[in-house]
Order: sequence, then structure tokens, then C-alpha cells
Amino acid sequence: MPKRPTPSFLIQKFKPPQQQIKLSMRTALLEQFTQASTKALITAVSPAGYGKSTLLSQYFEILTKQDNAQVIWIAIDPSDNEPNRFFNIFCHALVHHNIADKQLINRASSISANTDYESFFIDVMAILHEINQPVYLFIDDFHFLSDKVILHFFNQILQYGPQQLQLIIASRIQPRLEIGNLLASGQMLMLQPEHFKLSIDEAIQLYGELFSQSEIMAFHQKTEGWVVAMQLIAIFHQQHPEIALTSLLTQSIDILDLYMSEQIYHKLEPEVQRFLLHTSLLDRFDPLIANDVCEIENSAHLMSQIIPFSSLVIPIDSQQGFFRYHHLFADFLKKRLLLEVGEQTCRDLRCKAAKYYANNDYFEEAVNQYIRANHIELAVAQIASAGGWELILTHGIGYVESLLSQFNREQITNSPTLGLIQCYLYLKLGEVNQASIAYELAFTLFNEYQLQNKPSSSHSRDFTIIKMLIDLYLDRGTNSELVESLTELLKSLKDNDHLGRGIVLAGLGLIHNQLGMFDDAESAALASHQQMQLANCWVGINYNIFHQGQSLAYRGQLNEALSLFKQASQMAKEHLGLDSGLQSMASCLKADIHYQVYQIDKAQELLASGIKVLESKDCWHDIYAVSFRLAINLAIAHDDHNECQRYLQRGYQVAQSRHLVRLEKLLDVLRLKVTDKFCNLDTFNQLNSQIIREPYWQDPQPMWFVISEYYYVIAKHYLSRNMSNQALSYSKKLNEIAQKNKQKIDQVKALGIHCLVQSATGDEKKALSLVTEMLNLAADIGCKQVFFELPHQIEALLLKLNLNIDESDINQMSKTLLIWLISELKKSHNTQKTPWDLSSREQQICPLLSKGFTNKQISLAMGISENTVKFHLKNLFQKLGVINRQQAVLTLANLE
Repeated sequence: MPKRPTPSFLIQKFKPPQQQIKLSMRTALLEQFTQASTKALITAVSPAGYGKSTLLSQYFEILTKQDNAQVIWIAIDPSDNEPNRFFNIFCHALVHHNIADKQLINRASSISANTDYESFFIDVMAILHEINQPVYLFIDDFHFLSDKVILHFFNQILQYGPQQLQLIIASRIQPRLEIGNLLASGQMLMLQPEHFKLSIDEAIQLYGELFSQSEIMAFHQKTEGWVVAMQLIAIFHQQHPEIALTSLLTQSIDILDLYMSEQIYHKLEPEVQRFLLHTSLLDRFDPLIANDVCEIENSAHLMSQIIPFSSLVIPIDSQQGFFRYHHLFADFLKKRLLLEVGEQTCRDLRCKAAKYYANNDYFEEAVNQYIRANHIELAVAQIASAGGWELILTHGIGYVESLLSQFNREQITNSPTLGLIQCYLYLKLGEVNQASIAYELAFTLFNEYQLQNKPSSSHSRDFTIIKMLIDLYLDRGTNSELVESLTELLKSLKDNDHLGRGIVLAGLGLIHNQLGMFDDAESAALASHQQMQLANCWVGINYNIFHQGQSLAYRGQLNEALSLFKQASQMAKEHLGLDSGLQSMASCLKADIHYQVYQIDKAQELLASGIKVLESKDCWHDIYAVSFRLAINLAIAHDDHNECQRYLQRGYQVAQSRHLVRLEKLLDVLRLKVTDKFCNLDTFNQLNSQIIREPYWQDPQPMWFVISEYYYVIAKHYLSRNMSNQALSYSKKLNEIAQKNKQKIDQVKALGIHCLVQSATGDEKKALSLVTEMLNLAADIGCKQVFFELPHQIEALLLKLNLNIDESDINQMSKTLLIWLISELKKSHNTQKTPWDLSSREQQICPLLSKGFTNKQISLAMGISENTVKFHLKNLFQKLGVINRQQAVLTLANLE
């Protein structure tokens, strides 16, 4: 498994360049910086060689001497113009300066900068706003950044960042940022090229010991104050004092190219020249990589000979361990290298650098060098050797998305390895249809390679596993045959293929849950957990905790399940940096537990924070089913018809976009539940007629979740209409499935309906016996919400039980629950009651009706349809004992 870039390598980007030659303290410009210390933005814009980085480094040093300031420097390279890579570097910078903890780095690696940007930005803003001191953020070489997501990030920092944050940018071109408002409000200092030209006074201060005033004025005029050109002339004259300055100034019009070529490069020994040319392809280097690329052993000695040219060879750290060439000098050397050795040798040199990076665990740099060498097949092989698509699991979405962004569309399409990575990336981003298409393309190409005996870094095992994952995410073929197929696949994998075995076992755990085989699901999840630990795959560990937790929750082991879901949430935070997808899954699963134990507000809060994210993330049927059922139940508990409709619509959109047939069928049943609560009997019967004709009744096992919910809804429907035989029939069917699958919550539901049926038919003894059994089971698992979902008659039955309690039939835990339920049900029912037991919607309509509102006006005021208004009015009139609006208004007026 490749390691991430070592901090020592990355840290060089967080240090301003160390200048070794005598520099002028640009007093006037630094004074402008000091006066602008409260402004939001400073931009230093000029072509290369004007000294903007030097100026910013001087300002940086001044600020670092202040005790109450956080000063951050980030040097940008061309390869940093990719959102995931840039945000990873940005997060490393915050961690390096102890502004954030390491979880932020994990967060940046685990997300997609394109799809998870908003939540990531909110997290970064929260961190910056917590800083109680001035923050100065330096971005050097900003001109390399043009990606719209990165630029949007900086625009938002300027708009929403803390007041004490100042952004300081050095760039060759004007940054593509939205600066109109900042300029208009005086919140920006803008330095242009003319500001950076050395004045006569500054030139005299800098070079007065070397030249006379007339000489300084002459070469100042020749260079027009261009800092790097003046430095080059001064350096060369120091080394060759025998050559008159006036002679130097007349040798060439293109003074910079002249001195880099004739007066610097050609004056060096051939060995040093070769060293310069070969290392010019590196963004930064130290003696070790230079030795490797140049195939020498004396790089440190050769580097000591070029250090005097410090304006062109810039130490990155104070220990002079890492160096980079000035951009102008690097461009000059690359052009000369290409002319002298040709393109092929340049590519070979990059390959040498890539091999060094690969051997020293600088994985991303190795891939980058192979790509820049146009050796795409070697870059792909490097990625494959590091794990290929598995890197998404071990390193995160953002990490792999950044790698893949370096290839063009044609290169991805023409590589089975890259195609498979793109496929799995789509899957993790929730784009399941795109994943299926990408898989077919990659698999077709892989088969062509096999037929033609062409080498490929992909293996059939990879395609088999990814195909399994696609089928699971698309909810295809969940049945015993799939279980057998995956069991055979597991046998075919090598014992040391821990990640592969872990994924297949996780798939088995998921399928067992979907088939109602919860013991088997837990066993598979635990086995997968062990394999994922051996593979060091925290994402896989998290998934298995979910599978195990759901198997417990389905069986009514609520406390144990909640503990696991909390563990998964904490683990995601520690190892994956608050991965929004995993956190959202955990939130929705925890919310359902809180709902079952009658912690409604907590359930509402957790669901609201999780379900929206799941609609755009990788997720599977089970969690969607639990989440949307919970959303509908909460909306019904709050008597909110509009909210029910909104969640039904959102659920259907998810089901249709991801081809989740079982989710769609569950939503049909939830729609039936909503119709039973808010609409008329005719509509309910129409929907019910459609559901009972569905073909899934022929193979009920994979549909147990849908069928159980249906039996519960239809049993409650018949119970509310005093159709006891029908209610009893469906409660028995519900109990049969619950007993078979060991689903204790559904057993409580079935017992609740059964006892109310017995009470309604006059068999009080049987009713009390059943409610006692229900109470004992509910107390054992901690389930309370079921009692509040049942008709109000459950309160009366519990009161009777309390008066006629048989101590031998009920334990202390059940007795405690009984007393609590009697108290809470009374509060709940009293809150809902009016003189006519009006619903909350009917109570909302009454004052509008009294004001003479029409149906349309009531509809607009309450945000519901006119048909819904008519439905509520019909029920209201019936409860008030009136036949028209006028009588209703009079009755309500008499009450007042």
C-alpha cells in the first residue's frame, strides 16, 4: 500500500524562499503592507523576476515575529491546480500551523472536492472563525490556479472568512477573483508591476558598495528597474570584476537571456551544466533525488557551486536541504535541455525521477512524473501496483479523484485499470448509472486485451468484485442464488487477499440483512470486519459496523445497535475526517433508534442532518428504506401532510434515479400509510388495490421489509374502522414474519394490534394478557414509540392493566415502563385533545374558518391543496355535528 507524501516533503511548500544574496528591504512597499494590515486582500502582481515572492517573504518574516498572529505560507506548483490536491495541501497547511487537527487532512482525502465542496467549505470556515488572532494567508504563484472550484473557494473565503483573516497573493497575472466589492469598499491593496521596479534610491542602497552612482543609474536605465536582471548583472560583475559594467550593458538587448546563457550557464563546468539541465525537470529537489536522476553521487558538491546564484537557485528551507529554480531560470534550462538532448531523453529523465519517487513512497509524484513523461502505461501500472480502484477505499475519494484528473478522457477510456477506477469512483459518488456504463466499457476492453494477449494491469478478480458492488448498489437480484454465488467467489480468493475477501463478506452481510437472515448477516459482518482490519481499510470497517448494527436493530437489540452506530460515527471522524456520506448513514441509523425509544426531537435532528446528504452519496437500499420510513413516520407524528408528500417525492426520485425497485415498492406502502392518515377511503382503497396486485407477493422473502410495513399499515387501518377480524388477520401475518425473522419490534406492533382487537370484541381477559406480553417484550428491548402509534384505546387498556396487575406476570422493568407510558400517553393525548378531539390540522383550520376564509384562502394560508382542505373540513363538520360552514362558525363562536 503506498504511503501518503511524507510531511517533510510537503512541508517545503509551507516555507517562503530563503534568499542568500543581499536584498533591499523594500521599505516603501512593506510600509504599504503594514498600513493595509486590516484589509481583506493584498495582491502582488508582476511578471517573473520582479521580486514579488521576495517582497512577500520579507512581509512574512515581519509578521512571524508578532506574538499574536497566525502566518501561513503556501507555495503553489502547476500540478496543484486540481481541487482535491489543492484542498489536501491547504488542510496540511492548517494542520502544520496547529490551526486544525489531522482529521481535516483525512476529511480532504475522503471527499470529492466537486460534489462535497459546500460541506467541506463550512468545516474550513468553522475552523478559521475559531481563531482568536489575526490570520495571514500567503499564496505564492497564484497564477497556477485556474480551476473554477478552487477560485470559488477563495472568493468565498473573501466573502465569508473571519474579519481577522487577510489573504496575500503573489501572481504573474491578475487573480481571477471577484474583487469589485473589495476595491469599492477599500478592502484591497493592489500592487502592479510598476510598484516592484527598484527605484534609483533602492538600487543605490543595494549596489552602492559595488558600483558608482553613474554606473547604477546606467544599468537601472537598461533594466528599467527589473530586479532579477539587476541582480544577475551584479552577481556576474562580482565574479568578473575585470569586465567593465558598461561593456556588460551593451552585449545584448535581451539581457536576461544573455546572462543566463553566456554569463552564467556557459561559465560553469560541464558537469555542473549537466546537473542544472537534468534537475530542471524537477519542481523541487534535494541531493538524494538529484543523485538518482543525474546518475551521480556528488550532487551535494555540485549544488554548493551553484548556491552563489541564489536569485536563480532558491533554497526552500533554512537548512538548504531542498531547492527549486527560479521560474525564469527553470524555463531557460528546460528549453536548453530539450535542444541539447531531445524529447526522448527528457522523458527518460522524468521516468528516472518517477522511479525514485516510487521507491521512496512519493506515490503521487511518481505518477505525475510518468504522465509528464507521456508514459501513460507506466503511470497506470504505478497506480495498479498501489491498488488501483482499491485506493478509493484505502486513501479516499478525493485522493483518487485527484490522481484520475491527470489523465484525459481518452486515456481513461482506453485503459481497463483507469476505467475500473472511474467506475468505482462513480459508484462512491452516488452516480450508479454512470458506474454501470463505465463498468461495461472497461470490462469489454479488458476482454479484448485477454483475447489479444495484450498486457493489462487489471485482473478478472477486480471486475468480479466491482460487478458485485454495482449489483448491490442497484439492488439487483437479492436472493439465495446471489448468496451462493458470492460464497463461491469468496472461496476463489486467496487467503491473503484481505480487502477482496472483506468486500465479498460485507456484501454477504448486506444481502443476509435484506433477506431477513440477521444471524447470518451479523456473522458475515464480523468476519468482514476482521479482513478489513488486516487490509487497514477503515471505510470497509465502517460499512461492516453498519451491517452488524442493522442486524441487531432489526432484531430489537436497540441499545447495542445504537452503540455500534455511534462507534461508526466516531471512527469515521477519527480516520476519515468527518466523511459526510458515512456520517449521514450513521445519523439516519441513529435517528431510527431514537425514534423507536420515543426520543422524537433527537430523531428529527439526526434525520434532518443525514438524509439530504444520502440522496447524493453512495448508499444502499437498507439505509434508504430505514431513512424514508422514519421521515414519513416523523411527519405523521407531527401531523404534517405536506412534509409527508415532500419526503415521498424525494424518495421516489432516489428510487427511480438509482433503479431501487424495492425502495419504490416500500414508498408505495408508505404512501398508503399517509393516505390512511390524511385522505379519504376511496383513495386508500385504490392504492391498496394496486399494491396487492404486485408480483413480489410470489417471492416475499427479499421483500420482508415492505411486506411487514404493509401488514402493519393495513392492520391499523382495519382496527381504526372497527373491522376486528381483518385487523386480527393482518396482525397475525405481521407476527408470523416477525417470529420467523426474530424481529422483536414488529412482534410488539403485532401484539399491540392483537390486544386492541380483543379489547374491542369484549375479551378483556385476553386483551390484558396480550398487552402484558406486549409490555414485557417492549420493556426488554426498550421500545416505546409503538404505543404512541396505536389508537388512543391503548391508554385505557394500560390503565386497566395497572389496576388489575398480576405481579407474577410482570417484572419491575415492565412495571416502570407501564407507569411511564400511562403518564406520557396522557400528556400526549391531552395535548392533542379539543372538546371534539380535533386533529392539529383541524385546529389550524378553525380560526381561518371563523374569519370567513374560502377553501382557496385556507389552502394558501396553510400551504395545502384545496382537496386536502375539503377533506379536513368534512372531518371537522362531522366532529362538530354540523352540516355546513355557517353552522360550524356559529358552533365555534359559541365555544369562544
